Amino acid sequence: MKIRYTLLYILIGCCLSLHAWYSASKSLTTTLEKTLPALTVASLKNSVDDRTELSRMSSHLLAKLKLVDVVSSSPLALLDKLEVTELALAKHGTADNDQADLSWVFGEYAIALTLSTKPRFKLFNLMVLTLILTLITVLLENLLNTVIYKAQRFFAEKKAISANPATEPEYSPLYELLNNQTELSANEIDTLCENEVVKQLCATQLQWLIAAINNKLDIEAAINVATTSDSISFDLANQQVYIHGLAIRLAKTPLFYYYWYAQREVNQLPPYINPPTNKPDTQNGEQLAQLMIEYKGHQKAIRDLQEEGLKGKTLDQNRNKIKAELQKAIGKLAENYLFISERDIKTARYKYRLNSQDKKITL
Repeated sequence: MKIRYTLLYILIGCCLSLHAWYSASKSLTTTLEKTLPALTVASLKNSVDDRTELSRMSSHLLAKLKLVDVVSSSPLALLDKLEVTELALAKHGTADNDQADLSWVFGEYAIALTLSTKPRFKLFNLMVLTLILTLITVLLENLLNTVIYKAQRFFAEKKAISANPATEPEYSPLYELLNNQTELSANEIDTLCENEVVKQLCATQLQWLIAAINNKLDIEAAINVATTSDSISFDLANQQVYIHGLAIRLAKTPLFYYYWYAQREVNQLPPYINPPTNKPDTQNGEQLAQLMIEYKGHQKAIRDLQEEGLKGKTLDQNRNKIKAELQKAIGKLAENYLFISERDIKTARYKYRLNSQDKKITL
């Protein structure tokens, strides 16, 4: 493999060198083609011996063009200078100048220019550009090989399936859903797909089935969660809330705040407006503190409520914690069990209530 890449590097380097040399030589020839004919014609008109004059001009041009600067538009110029090693002007018949690099008519004859050059490379630039092109070539080759391999594999599999259609698996949408969103084995998924109750579940119920499975419930318990009516119930003693029949364990303090908002819904109280920053709600703070004392909440949370009252910042923090923990447990299903907010017109502060629409809440 190393030898192959080395040979590739050398080949690309040679191609770059030859191309740069050819381009510079071609550019020099083009420049001479624009200026030299007029100069030679003018000089030969006043000469006694054309051959002697052409020889003199050849020597003069060779000395003048010994080292030609090469101008490159590329940021990595490969040639520093172009050395002219041979330059000869000669007078030929118009049909005898096929080997010349450049020729033009003078009377009944043709003036032919023979030109030989030798490049002087910028070796560092040449090595860097060669390395870059080698790497690009290797990457493209690997990419092409990958595409070819995948295409061959695809057509081979397609051909094998066409030859033996019985080997092509056919999965139902329900199987695909459970396979993609749970870690159940193929046998467990097959069992669920054959269950008559599962077959009758709507899209939302299927999402509850998946959520229950992902919360490590067994198949029977997961089906019970999926078929349970929309509800929220609390088990503060065991630090749990049951949503749609699925037990979700919450941190103590967010659980008490969740219960408090649910309690307001059961008692048909209006949305709760966040207290102003400079005036915490001591009455509701004491109510929450007593709830936490009864169910052994954190002492600091109890003390803060008793001494400072209920603060808008504390309510915001705990609503965010409730949201994060419910989303972690049941994903997008949590959205229907969070809070509805709107700005109070009178105070310009936000008010919040638990989304209790079409839900049975049990405290």
